Amino acid sequence: MGDFRLTREKRGDETMKVARLLGDGKLEVLPPLMKADVTVVSEHGMVVHGIEAHSRGGLKSRVNWGPQTWWVFILTEHAIERFESENPLESMADEYRSIASLGRKRKRSTEPGNS
Repeated sequence: MGDFRLTREKRGDETMKVARLLGDGKLEVLPPLMKADVTVVSEHGMVVHGIEAHSRGGLKSRVNWGPQTWWVFILTEHAIERFESENPLESMADEYRSIASLGRKRKRSTEPGNS
């Protein structure tokens, strides 16, 4: 758990959105997500895509950039009531799997030769 922040930051000549997850001491819990873009917003959260830097930590070490996706769960009163005795991410994953499996069953039954 922590505070999700999405800010505009200037890096050299480029201005980009940067996503951060800050813990209790306002220290970063995860490496920042550069060129962040919120791609999905739902009742319980959002999906954020971006690029994360990985380095070996040395002053002159090479930095590798890689794609990263975050699922940000938004803790609201409604979410607390709905998930108070459950793991919210597991419950939402179960719901998604059941909806996805219904779609696969329906698709199979409508294909020619399936009855």
